[in-house]
Amino acid sequence: MNYYLIQSDFDKLFQSSLLDVHTPGLDGLSSMAVLISEVNLNRKQNITIQQEELNVFFNKLFDNTNKLCKNGSLINGLTGIAIGIECNSNYLEQNMNLDLHKLLHSFHNYINIFLEKDLHENKFDFLYGYLGMANYLLESEFCSKEIKKSVSDKVISTLDLSKVNNYSNCYSWINYFELNYISLRDRKENGSCPINLGFAHGISSIIMILSKIYKFENSICKDLIIKAVKFIESMQFKNQIYCFGRYSDSINTNSTTLSWCNGDLGIGYSIIYAGIAINDPALLRFGKSIVNNTLKINLDNSRVFNGCLCHGIIGISMIYFKCYILTGDINYLYKFIYWKCEYLKFLNNDNLNLMANFNIIKNHNNNLQDHYTGITGILSTYNFLENLKLPYWSKFVLCI
Repeated sequence: MNYYLIQSDFDKLFQSSLLDVHTPGLDGLSSMAVLISEVNLNRKQNITIQQEELNVFFNKLFDNTNKLCKNGSLINGLTGIAIGIECNSNYLEQNMNLDLHKLLHSFHNYINIFLEKDLHENKFDFLYGYLGMANYLLESEFCSKEIKKSVSDKVISTLDLSKVNNYSNCYSWINYFELNYISLRDRKENGSCPINLGFAHGISSIIMILSKIYKFENSICKDLIIKAVKFIESMQFKNQIYCFGRYSDSINTNSTTLSWCNGDLGIGYSIIYAGIAINDPALLRFGKSIVNNTLKINLDNSRVFNGCLCHGIIGISMIYFKCYILTGDINYLYKFIYWKCEYLKFLNNDNLNLMANFNIIKNHNNNLQDHYTGITGILSTYNFLENLKLPYWSKFVLCI
């Protein structure tokens, strides 16, 4: 049985992308583009796509970008589109005669403009703000050293100026994008705002991006990283299944899950990454202690209900695998294998095809072509699950 991707499932998604109205970002056509790049990498799976249809798809992606793209964000803006294009660079150069360096250079310049706007507004959110844009530009093989250095300088400067110096000399940052969605009732009575600790919208992604920037500017970066981790450490709960709540004012860990987007696993992973990047054994030990605490958590007590990248089984498995790669800790590899097996249980049912098995995702998010919460993102991991090589897109989409 093919556990990862079958022609009929791919055809349903691909034909939908040709016929239906989709946004061009990673919440739409660009997620399909990433899946297409994975299909083209693995011809052993016998998934066929006609070149004429592929050309129609990419022309539609470019056309929708011109018509519908209004921002630079990772999830629904120009950055996500650039990722979909970059993942298909070989096909676009060889079959559509596009100059990818020239095309992506233009994209990068526009992303840089959007990034500066979000920097000015202190909108750091990884999915919707400048951190996701910065991460893509820092990681892109097509991005110039000049843009990488410029982005690094601007991000450091903004984070340094916008930091909140808390008690005991800890640093935190207010996510002004997410603040729009936090009701006044949920804010502290003294007028301060809850700090998100997680990866998708919180401090953990700041720690990650600062760790990547460290090679360009180490003095300020190191101070910001250490004191941001110190703030997270001050939020730690004892004797609960998880170490952290979702926000700094959480009274327990009931709002958190085992996931990439929020909670202990994403937090611990970012601190492990930082400890290695700045060569700080104490940070590395602390990050590992957080991830180690999650090793006792299985599907039944994880508060995880689907397979998606953002807050589901696939995202969890990829983080454990990357933690193993970073640290060599065999326990993380064992946990990756456990979550991979849980994923296969979703598929290993003779009475249901893949689409039916993931109806819970469809009910949660009607857009199946969403890289973070939809089926295209899940299916884009099938090469990884087969050959245990992290996909090219994961460093952009998940910082993995």
